Amino acid sequence: MFQADVDYYTDQLVQARYTVDTEALRVYFPENDVIPGMMQAVGEVMGFTFQEKTAPEGWVDDLRYFELYDRPSGRLMGAFYLDLHPRPGKYMHFAEYSLIDGRRRDDGTYQAPVCVMVGNFPPPSLDRPSLWSYEELGTFIHEFGHVLHSILTEAELSALAGTSVPQDFVEVASQVLERWLEDPAVLQRFAHHYQSGEDFPMDKLQKILASQSAFIGHSYRRQISFGLADLHLHRLTDPAMMPKTPAAVYAMSNADFSRYYPVDPDTGFLASFEHLFGGYDAGYYSYAWADVIAADIAGVFRESAAGFHDEGLGQRLRRSLYAQGNTREPDESIREFLGRDFNDQAFLQELFAAP
Repeated sequence: MFQADVDYYTDQLVQARYTVDTEALRVYFPENDVIPGMMQAVGEVMGFTFQEKTAPEGWVDDLRYFELYDRPSGRLMGAFYLDLHPRPGKYMHFAEYSLIDGRRRDDGTYQAPVCVMVGNFPPPSLDRPSLWSYEELGTFIHEFGHVLHSILTEAELSALAGTSVPQDFVEVASQVLERWLEDPAVLQRFAHHYQSGEDFPMDKLQKILASQSAFIGHSYRRQISFGLADLHLHRLTDPAMMPKTPAAVYAMSNADFSRYYPVDPDTGFLASFEHLFGGYDAGYYSYAWADVIAADIAGVFRESAAGFHDEGLGQRLRRSLYAQGNTREPDESIREFLGRDFNDQAFLQELFAAP
């Protein structure tokens, strides 16, 4: 049995045990509704508004362009492009890239940052709009977290602005936003059948969350195997690693995770493991590490009577984390928001939540 088999049977088990057909639920998540809905939900909490405008520059016909404004002052904070659909030769992953970094100019004004989110969401067809899965909602709000990290910056120097933070902290600003999608009140803003307007059935949300909890151990073992492979591959100069080929190093790293099914010798997974380069070198573990911090931050919202709609907490998160960039140690930003050092208790509660 190989990974593709595991994925297939996992999907079958989710449908049977939790009566959730994630593909069938796409009809409740049309792209043109979910994008402004999610942005508005986060903007109300963090204190910004947005406007979609005609893109001043463009490289594809369906490119979208948004400007973000500080809600109290009305100041333009930054702008971002959305390049969301696949096309021949396009980068196949999902990512956010900075085009213009924030910085204080010599005249005292602030250079508004500009960035782009690149994705490969399902394109629209002649008879239906682009329809997303719940998992793809998470992908969008994750990358939107990087966008906000770039745009909400207040760092004086561009080298310290936005996402220019230590590699094992850069995912925190994104992964904390993923927790917003567990809140039914957030989904109610935009989750409607694209034809009938029927509201998304919220009992399905609880089943989706339960199914994710059921397989979370499997997911983290796989994440750890990727992180180990990344670290081992960057130790190939170590004499202990020198005799091993990259494929052998990956098989070794994956041994515990795949004790019940081996790495398929006819595949070359490492050739598509894009996080092995481009800034994440020896840093893929940061996704799992960021989840520990993000869960602790999200736990503060969960404990609030207003939940993920607590504007006071949202403003504090914006000031403490998103605005700081690399102007101080990440531990200081986390401590300022939490009022204490972070710990793994909230993460463990998520990890061992009963499905």
